[in-house]
Amino acid sequence: MNNKIKNYLLLPFDFIKVIFQIIIFRFTGKNFKGSGKTLIRLFCVTGGFSNNIISFFTKKRLKKSQLNYSDPKFNLDKINQCLINDGYFIIENFLSKEECENFKKFILNNTLIAKKNGKLISKNILFDEKNPKGSLYEMSDDKIFESEISQNLLFSNFFYNVSKKYFNSLPYFDHMSLAISAKSDKVDVHAAQKFHFDMDRPKWLKFFIYINDVDENNGPHFFIPKTHKNLGIVRDIRLNGYSRIDDNIIDKYYKNIKSIKGKKGTLLIEDTRGLHKGSVVKENYRLIALLQFNNSNFGNEIVKYKINFKNKNNYYFYNKNKESYSNIDEIKLDI
Repeated sequence: MNNKIKNYLLLPFDFIKVIFQIIIFRFTGKNFKGSGKTLIRLFCVTGGFSNNIISFFTKKRLKKSQLNYSDPKFNLDKINQCLINDGYFIIENFLSKEECENFKKFILNNTLIAKKNGKLISKNILFDEKNPKGSLYEMSDDKIFESEISQNLLFSNFFYNVSKKYFNSLPYFDHMSLAISAKSDKVDVHAAQKFHFDMDRPKWLKFFIYINDVDENNGPHFFIPKTHKNLGIVRDIRLNGYSRIDDNIIDKYYKNIKSIKGKKGTLLIEDTRGLHKGSVVKENYRLIALLQFNNSNFGNEIVKYKINFKNKNNYYFYNKNKESYSNIDEIKLDI
């Protein structure tokens, strides 16, 4: 049975299932096995209206006074309006050159997990630019927050407030990743190098930071504006399910495809419910930090983190907003 027919046939059962799953989540804070798959199937049929309903019942509403805030450096209203309208916003020089260089050293001096076409190459290998073994290198979750810069980003008041404003509710930290895309002569589907949409929460934002310069040769990010909206992804694509999409199909339906390049330190904020992809690295490599915040943790199981705090301000911020960082289950102080 093809996905188009299957998703429609399962629709009434999925609505019943998601009601049960939401009740379990509301009372226990835990996700029922299969909640993520239910989210996807409902989205594929409803075009996103199901996400609105699920968000309504799983997010934590805030008082109006808790939503009134400003940022001395950035216009949060402008950022929020662009995210609502187009699904993305770009800020140059978000991290300084010095911060990027320090971040780069931290990543390149640590062993990483190397993969190629979804297959594990090594769990413990240094990245060798001249002789890459895989197309994607990722830092393991237990190492990421050994960097103070990682901790500064995690407890960034800016990320927190941008998310809160966009969700109009309490934000929840989901995960962080540090990754290197290596030079390759072929598209790696498992390294997100074909168009797709994300769908593991009711609503979320991703914050991508370029740690090195990204141009047309080392893997610019591609995003299709407005596809994050309800019915923004055409029905013919949605009903094929949660799969990678060939460029020729994208070209059939969309003309306004945004290629996002940038100097080191560039921040891209994106609602990745919209169609997006990475691209093949033809020269050098691409180094990216990514953080995700959600409007609720309903969906797939969340990653648990341990943090040894290196900065008092980050520790104070965490203590002030513990509910938003509920997936940090072990902390230490190194202050």
